[in-house]
Amino acid sequence: MAATAINNSIISAPSPAAMTYGQITGLKKPVSRIVYGTLFLNKAEKAWDLLDSVVASGCNTFDCAAIYGNGECETILGSWIRARKVKRDDIVIVTKGGCGNQDSQWAVNMSEAELKKELNSSLKRLGVKHVDVYMLHRDDPATPVSDIVNMMDGFVNDGMVTSWGVSNWTSARLEEALEYAKSTGKILPSCDSVQASLAEAAQPVWPGTEYMTEKRADWYSDKPVSVLAWECLAKGFLAGMWGADIKAEDVDQHAKRRRVDDCNSPSWREAQLTGAYITVENVERRDRCRSLAIKKGATMGQIALAYVLAQKYNSFVLVGTTKEEHFRSNANAAGVSLSEAEVAYLEYGTEIKDKAEIELCTPVELCEEIPITSAAAKTVQGARLKLGAGIEGKDDRLMVLVGPCSIHDPEAAMDYAQKLMPLANKHAEDLVVVMRVYFEKPRTTVGWKGLISDPDLNGTFNVGKGLRTARKLLLDVNNMGLPAGTEFLSAVTADYISDLVSYGAIGARTTESQVHREMASGLGMPVGFKNATSGDVQVAVDAIGAAKAKASFLGTNKRGRPAVINTDGNPHSHLILRGGSKGPNFAKEFIVEAEGKLKGKTSICVDCSHGNSNKKHENQPLVATDIAQQITDGNTSITGVMIESHLVEGAQKLSPGQTDPTTLVYGKSVTDACINMANTVECLEVLAKAVRARRERAL
Repeated sequence: MAATAINNSIISAPSPAAMTYGQITGLKKPVSRIVYGTLFLNKAEKAWDLLDSVVASGCNTFDCAAIYGNGECETILGSWIRARKVKRDDIVIVTKGGCGNQDSQWAVNMSEAELKKELNSSLKRLGVKHVDVYMLHRDDPATPVSDIVNMMDGFVNDGMVTSWGVSNWTSARLEEALEYAKSTGKILPSCDSVQASLAEAAQPVWPGTEYMTEKRADWYSDKPVSVLAWECLAKGFLAGMWGADIKAEDVDQHAKRRRVDDCNSPSWREAQLTGAYITVENVERRDRCRSLAIKKGATMGQIALAYVLAQKYNSFVLVGTTKEEHFRSNANAAGVSLSEAEVAYLEYGTEIKDKAEIELCTPVELCEEIPITSAAAKTVQGARLKLGAGIEGKDDRLMVLVGPCSIHDPEAAMDYAQKLMPLANKHAEDLVVVMRVYFEKPRTTVGWKGLISDPDLNGTFNVGKGLRTARKLLLDVNNMGLPAGTEFLSAVTADYISDLVSYGAIGARTTESQVHREMASGLGMPVGFKNATSGDVQVAVDAIGAAKAKASFLGTNKRGRPAVINTDGNPHSHLILRGGSKGPNFAKEFIVEAEGKLKGKTSICVDCSHGNSNKKHENQPLVATDIAQQITDGNTSITGVMIESHLVEGAQKLSPGQTDPTTLVYGKSVTDACINMANTVECLEVLAKAVRARRERAL
């Protein structure tokens, strides 16, 4: 419905959109991106009807605090839960404690005994045995974070709390808490509640509170901390509810009457809001919010909330109101999508174009931030030497590149690595086991493009976080002594991670690309080129020849600067047979044909998946068995195989922005279907046995 007015209370809203959901570390259920804040619930005329409307919008998460209405708000919510027979697993309850109300000047109390008493009182009022998230409402810098972390860890272990977080802490204190929890094996804080808004606060809005800044927003990028953002509408300023007549040129006039020290003064609240939000930049941002709202047929409030939801950190917005219609309108912000260009327009007034540019750290900067360890370097160097010797025919062990089709969950990937490592050690005399750690997924049309592009699995494309996550995972795998292999889809990402990669692949869709051939010529590990999706092998043979040759080409160096790149060529470029649209190409006759095209200049790796399995994961062991037989019969040109394997068999669908990541099955592929660990064990046994048979045959 077209928008014809500018005030949030009268502008027409779009039709209700489906609520979107996210995940908070430690919780096994989805969390609605719009969270109902119960601050004024005790002032609602029909509180239960309001809560019914909140749930009807798709919101399943409620933010409470012991001081809200002196506990009355928790009591109302608890009575509604019981009266409506709400299933506990269907809702997420967040509550806060540890500070007094306005009458006490929000005095902080970090006494474990007092906090436990207060928490028990909250549980009693809510009528539940535990809350999903318990947050400390304020911080007391005089209390060591070790005491606080130990206390909150105790609350979790006692079953009173599932996860814990903080509100209005500095990022430095939260960083300290994270580090202490990590070092001692305690439960990490999972969320942080701060003021965050398109109207960036010029000062703390209320005593003892913290507000979002650009620096703080960047800090969250690699932290397992979700943000519960409050006062996202700047107390209605961004919705046109107050200050609508203030223009940029009027800001100085308003600044003269900002300061009121007495919090009990009738003008204190107005002074706090004016001092925090009335700046030239914020007035201009409000005006752009109004313009974009009209353009998109949304309310100003929906645009302002959608802005917070569009941030790179894992954000949830708190909406507190006493009116059903206000909440319904604001809840529709979950269905308002803002492009990067629209976000840039709201922030800086830049012209909205089709694409927006976001700067990333350079490869050098990331490698300095997450440096390779001596243990990881030893793993990489040793594996590269073994694989290179195998391709040259100097080592008769068979490379087995095995692992998930793609990595979407680093935790599950490490779980897989822990299970693969003993198998690699067991077969070390016959196989060189390399874990498949693929971060980039080529797409025929559209779909999830991999962990580097979209680490949050929701279409937000937080590439900076993706690069850090990928490098950290590769480092962890290599530190175990397990080498890693990956496909290089983007020539840009190689410099960020290649020092931690022992084996590289160039995919069927990029084998013909000159850029990828040039890149491969400069990589320090063996690189395999796949035949085309059509099944054509010659394009891969041509690519191998190009990659083996010295090259000079225009590119960027690891400092991110344009440069002429000179390479010595990759002597261990080789062929990967992956089947094609015409069918598999792993059988003996295809191997012989490929050998003829290669003329003894390099070796062959066989992909047991994709076209060779007819895209049926259960066929992979059959392909591996056939290859094992060829090796048993004396074949020496096959020096490697690829297997797609994960903790759980099969695959599941992921549609970024539509699929709730919390509903995904742990350890199950979100791209191509994989075999499970039991089948993987069998494949490795068969292949190792074949290598031993070939070795004995040669004696």
